[in-house]
Amino acid sequence: MYNIDDYDFSVFDPNKKYHLHIDADTLIMACAVVIDNDPCVVKHHRSGRKKTFETFSAFIDFLENDEKGKKFKLQDFDAPCIGFAFSNFNSKLNAVLDHKWIGDYTLYVGGQGNFRKELYPEYKASRKKSPPMRKIVHDYVCWKYKERVVQAHGQEAEDLCLAAVLSDIDNNIVGFVDKDLTTQSGLFFNYQKMDKGVFFINKTQAFYNLCCQLLHGDRSTDNIRGIDFVSKELKEKYKVSTKSIGEGTAIKLLEDVKQDKLLMKERIVDIYKLSYGKDWKEKLQFTGSLVFISKVENEYFNSDKFIKGLNYVFETCK
Repeated sequence: MYNIDDYDFSVFDPNKKYHLHIDADTLIMACAVVIDNDPCVVKHHRSGRKKTFETFSAFIDFLENDEKGKKFKLQDFDAPCIGFAFSNFNSKLNAVLDHKWIGDYTLYVGGQGNFRKELYPEYKASRKKSPPMRKIVHDYVCWKYKERVVQAHGQEAEDLCLAAVLSDIDNNIVGFVDKDLTTQSGLFFNYQKMDKGVFFINKTQAFYNLCCQLLHGDRSTDNIRGIDFVSKELKEKYKVSTKSIGEGTAIKLLEDVKQDKLLMKERIVDIYKLSYGKDWKEKLQFTGSLVFISKVENEYFNSDKFIKGLNYVFETCK
């Protein structure tokens, strides 16, 4: 996939007011993880007694699983680390919003269910269990910023975030971290690399990013394997020496066609055919359904349309 410096920084107008649509799940998780790295001191409201736990997660485990702890509720204690987590989120968000070009903003957070999990039960199975503080910060954000929060039910927050931005690409900007969002064309702002500023991803670059993910998936974060083996035919035709297709191999396989969307599409189809034989279309549909982020809400990847044309690679959710 392209690096941030490869994109166009001249399209963005710093004197204009934009609506920033923020995929906020990463912000929430970051605040939860940081807090859970430190000891957690709690004070019982009624007795005033204090106790120190190794982490906030250990404290929650005490409340849920220890026979003594089961007698209490979280509300029975003063746990300053909760306030620290809230303050940390507010500070991080304010740092993002401290840009004169932001006229308005919306936060997108995860909700209940996800069609990808239904399609592939192992989706995100490789991730560590979320710390208990994540839900607490999530609920706080939904309350604190309720006028600006959109919860994504049945899908990822990034699905709704990107669809909202692309409904008006001249006036909306994606606030993101996850590279999955770079598979569509528009204005983007990486809030973990704010010094880089706002950049524009054109349609060819976005399609290349999608093609890379169709090859290597997203194993480290979402447990999407992509093409997880290299056939003898694929090795011989494209001089591939690896046992599976990772990001480096995907880049190599697309390097000579990355400037032409039609050639990229043909290369993807050829690689899938060499890898999976008669089952290639089903495999492409499966991986595409997991990695593709649509530019229209409630529309998903469709392998037949991917093969036939480049402008409509999705089907309407029924």
